[in-house]
Amino acid sequence: MPRADCGDRGLQIVGVAALLLSCTARPVDIPDTAVAPPPPPLPDLSSAPDMPPPPRPQHNAQGWISSFGPKAYLTDARLDHDGNVYLYGTYKGDTVINHDKLTAPAPYDVQLLVAKAGPDGAALWGIAASNAPMGSVDPAGMAVDTEGNIYITGKFSGIVSFGSHTRTSTENGDMFLARVSAQGTVDWAVSAGGDGIYNDVGSVVAVSPTGTVLVAGRVTGKAAFGSVTIQSTSPIAFIAAYESVTGKLLWVDETAPLGGNMHDNRIAAIAARAGGFYVAGRFCNQVSIGGQVVKALKGLSGVYLASVTETGTVEWLTEVLSTTDLGEVNVGGIATDGDGNIYVTGRSETAYVVAGQAPMKPVFLIKTSSTGVVQWSAHPNGPSYTGVGLQALKNGGADWALTNKEYARVDAFGDVVPLTEVMEHGVLGLVHLGCAADGCRYIGNCGEDTAAPGTFTALGMQVTRNGTICILNRYADGPGH
Repeated sequence: MPRADCGDRGLQIVGVAALLLSCTARPVDIPDTAVAPPPPPLPDLSSAPDMPPPPRPQHNAQGWISSFGPKAYLTDARLDHDGNVYLYGTYKGDTVINHDKLTAPAPYDVQLLVAKAGPDGAALWGIAASNAPMGSVDPAGMAVDTEGNIYITGKFSGIVSFGSHTRTSTENGDMFLARVSAQGTVDWAVSAGGDGIYNDVGSVVAVSPTGTVLVAGRVTGKAAFGSVTIQSTSPIAFIAAYESVTGKLLWVDETAPLGGNMHDNRIAAIAARAGGFYVAGRFCNQVSIGGQVVKALKGLSGVYLASVTETGTVEWLTEVLSTTDLGEVNVGGIATDGDGNIYVTGRSETAYVVAGQAPMKPVFLIKTSSTGVVQWSAHPNGPSYTGVGLQALKNGGADWALTNKEYARVDAFGDVVPLTEVMEHGVLGLVHLGCAADGCRYIGNCGEDTAAPGTFTALGMQVTRNGTICILNRYADGPGH
């Protein structure tokens, strides 16, 4: 029986799914002590040079557009039940959020940006979530709890201040996790890392309804999570749970080696549920999580789905997609609806099978029950579709971003409704955040920071490309929102 030639790609983990979880968790206490003197305080915003006021949202019969910047770049975003949008990314030099001037220590220094916009698209606040004159920061994932608190993760090197909380990395950089309050202040920040040759990184974070924060990523060498040490000669995945109010470490688990090429272990999303999480990812040959094992069809690669509790116990593990030839498959998103059904989307570069069927289309959306039993799969026909940005709808279907210009709606039976074009010219990295009472939100980078910015058309309105972040709201046009 042939085996997959996975090379150094190893396992792909999506959200917390990217990690091979253990059934046992080691409770520990972590002292949050700084290991180096704090860097200089955050810059005095009142001394920043004058900048033009931020633009107000543009409205027409199709919807509205709101932009943030300049020199702001989006990494991740979330939409809450009230229609507020939360932004996470970076800014370079000076930028303005809601008339607040944010400055970096030097014109070309990159700092973390966290901001919130209201249901009408207008900015409510924006903060510099880091100050790194003696270090650097790189954002990754974010999550928002039911009270509007924001959790951010990524990697940093050197000495970095997250609000009043100073962290110092090991030589090659460490992962960080921080909480920003609903009012825009940094409540706490923790970090972990090792002495290996690769950067340690937090890739994705999620928060359960009861306030357990999970962060997933990779570490190398001898990596310290407070009093717990993970040791490996090659990069390994980790999952760590923290208490949401204080940032206290609850438990941490390490997994099998990921392989040498870290760029192929892409982490996408995680769906929180009562008491735990649904997680999904890619694997080669077989995957073992919490003592349960799934082998890929023909010994190749596949997509797995698991249910994990807040204490790290794996309740079930199943394969929902199997490749039938050598090639790569990636998971782009996961979501759950109010009835516990699970939706997993992604793209395969090779032939595959779902529930005994072999669709000849690269993009997939798979719906399963709350126990991982496949109910249906949908496969729109488009060679350039990526299958990212997913939201489950109340009626049992889903809204599904396929490209930087288009999304599809899938009904409760798995039938794809005709595509809707969101814009005439795409925004870089457009993501479908979800739908509120007045329409569906999309977000992306409007364009690069150039001397002669151009324009693009979205929802029938002209927007300048000048290194800003754009939120688009297309007015509701159907059931399920």
